[in-house]
Amino acid sequence: MQTKRRTLQRGITVDGPKSRDLDDAIYWEKRGTQWYVEVSISDVGAQTALLSPYDAEAYTQAYTLYFRSGNRPMWPRSYSDDQLSLLPNQPRLTLTKKITLDQDLNVIEFEIEPTILVSQARMTYEQVDAILNDNEHQFHQQWTDGVELALRLLNQRREKGALALFDLHDGYMTTEEGEVIHIPQGRFYRAYILVQEFMILANRVTTETLKNAGWYFLFRNHQADPELNRDYLTKAVTALDLEPTVELIQQLISVTNSLMGRAKYSPYCESHFGLNLDAYAHWTSPIRRYVDVINQRILHAWLDGKQNPYTLQELERIAQHLNQRMNEIRDHNNDYFRQQRTRILANCTAEQILELEPGFFSAMVKRLIDGTFELTPERANGIIQRIQADSIRLANIGCLLLYTAGKSEHWMMVKQTAFDWLTEHPELGPQVWIAARSILDLPPYERIHLHRESARGRFCYQASVEIYQMSFKGESTVAHQKRQAERLAFLSLIATIASISYKVPQEVAPMSIITENPKSKLFELCQKHGWAFPEFNITQTGPSHDPTFSGTATLTISSDTYVSDEVSASQRKEAERLMSQSLFEKIPSDFFESNSGPSVETTVTRNPIGALQEWCQGNGYPMPVYAFEQSGADHAPIFKATCTITIDGEPQSWEGLYSAKKEAKKLAAAEACQALLPH
Repeated sequence: MQTKRRTLQRGITVDGPKSRDLDDAIYWEKRGTQWYVEVSISDVGAQTALLSPYDAEAYTQAYTLYFRSGNRPMWPRSYSDDQLSLLPNQPRLTLTKKITLDQDLNVIEFEIEPTILVSQARMTYEQVDAILNDNEHQFHQQWTDGVELALRLLNQRREKGALALFDLHDGYMTTEEGEVIHIPQGRFYRAYILVQEFMILANRVTTETLKNAGWYFLFRNHQADPELNRDYLTKAVTALDLEPTVELIQQLISVTNSLMGRAKYSPYCESHFGLNLDAYAHWTSPIRRYVDVINQRILHAWLDGKQNPYTLQELERIAQHLNQRMNEIRDHNNDYFRQQRTRILANCTAEQILELEPGFFSAMVKRLIDGTFELTPERANGIIQRIQADSIRLANIGCLLLYTAGKSEHWMMVKQTAFDWLTEHPELGPQVWIAARSILDLPPYERIHLHRESARGRFCYQASVEIYQMSFKGESTVAHQKRQAERLAFLSLIATIASISYKVPQEVAPMSIITENPKSKLFELCQKHGWAFPEFNITQTGPSHDPTFSGTATLTISSDTYVSDEVSASQRKEAERLMSQSLFEKIPSDFFESNSGPSVETTVTRNPIGALQEWCQGNGYPMPVYAFEQSGADHAPIFKATCTITIDGEPQSWEGLYSAKKEAKKLAAAEACQALLPH
């Protein structure tokens, strides 16, 4: 490539403090309602001749290898770290993608051209965060604008179905492929998302351009397990961003790590699951990945109007080699870290087990299941302490409970403790099964059969499933409310699989408080406020001598409609009584006089988020959805949390304001509880 054709380019690099292979630089401007972004990449493809000794060496290794003590560059170190690296104040050949976005982040203009970059600065992630925290810094607004744009790009990708997450408070983010990872406190910076989103944008726009031009490219294809449901994952990622509970985090990590297929390179475009794009390719890391060099050379040929430097057959061969090398590197790394973990875990005391990082503890559980470790009294004691401390992943609970070969005395002690934990969190039963499924090769949760049996005035269920060609069946469970009966049936099934003795409550009282005549009181309340009387939608089934009356009641207050839980009783009068009592629980407490009407003890003041989730689950409504807005200065932010619940098709919202995101969410949930839960 002729240098005289290149224009001088601006930009800065952002990397870790020890990084030497600086292959990308960025620049951005906010222009009124529009955004302008430049991504400049070291032009390795133009500087390294095809089939040269350097090129052959890089092709063989395929990737720069990273270790705790350093790295092994794909190119000779003097070449990669000096001649190719975008060092500050040094002219370097680059390829620059220039993109203009409108106020809705739609691409309205773009171009790519060979350039010469003189990097204006070499920034670290930590230095960028320091500028973002310093309102008086001369570049504070520039970096603030950049992070704002990056977060908007991420949210836009998520709205379009990509698995995109960046939770600065708790240190969780998604990789380019959509896997959820955790970055420890002290090493999680806002600049991460800025660099990642700009690279994804440059890769996406360039790939679309060449694909539409009909050029062969080495695409980054990402296929997922057929059982992986995109809608479930995107909702889970959104929920994790709003409320990163331990249960949801571990469930999502388990699912994404176990069911997502490995991404591969190919000259044939097959879409990218994690990004939810029809086409995607890499060209922004040519010092670290050989595939980016291939695509850079193809880009140059396209820009110059020349023939593709690679035939389709050559690209097929190169892709096969790169995929094989990546698999070898991953397998080697997995073996290395597996051996390291085994050595660390082999001699852990109970106290050390209690303090293990979640990933290491999960590794211990897996080694107990695959027979690498024996469940000694010391290990059993440590696991029991960890469960009792509530420091355990859902997948761990599931594995410990559902590992059918664990029959020793120590195993049964662990199983009993895990089951006691589950009885305190019965709503997590399905998630426990799902999280452990891939590890234990369990059938899908949907294959658990819930058989409804006849019960006068109650809901009666029995759960059964087939595992490893063995049939398991729990005891029949009876409750006034359908969801409660289903949860009890699932617990009984788990107890059967785990060989645990579990006395199923056969006569469970309704969750609501019983009043002497709730229907009469409900009608009195309607008369007092001028509401229409409730409608009782009751269906009679069974023989005339032994009927069952089932259904729901509906009450409309202004524009809000309240629906009772589904109830079942042997007499119509009893069914109406239960429906009326259920409606009392759903009517906002503002309508009751201070000393009249039913009162229900709740955990609202202690845990409004949990109380609200329990209320939604008990009444068959979707889980609350939380949205956040941040205002104020970076050092003194104000968060507005909006809690929205869709009730009978109509979204209802409540807000909370606080200086901390989690507390704002609690306040919004408390407002919702105040409106929905009786007091």
